[in-house]
Amino acid sequence: MEKEAGNRASSIFLAFLAGSLVGAAIGMLLAPSTGRETREKVLRTAADIASKAADAARRAKEEAEGILEKLKETLKVVEGGGPSEG
Repeated sequence: MEKEAGNRASSIFLAFLAGSLVGAAIGMLLAPSTGRETREKVLRTAADIASKAADAARRAKEEAEGILEKLKETLKVVEGGGPSEG
């Protein structure tokens, strides 16, 4: 169940990211700007998107690590080791 929710969240994020990229690209190409201004906008947008993607990857990693720890604890209980202390 948690895996499905994680997959759904990932799909939604990727769709949002793709839509943002397409929208930004279309906006920059249609806006009346010089070539230099357009290149600067593209670089700023790319840096912003890279930063957001890095943040999303960090959050996804942290969430995956949390799920892994819960699974380890569940496995210990199922195997008869009981919950760990800590």
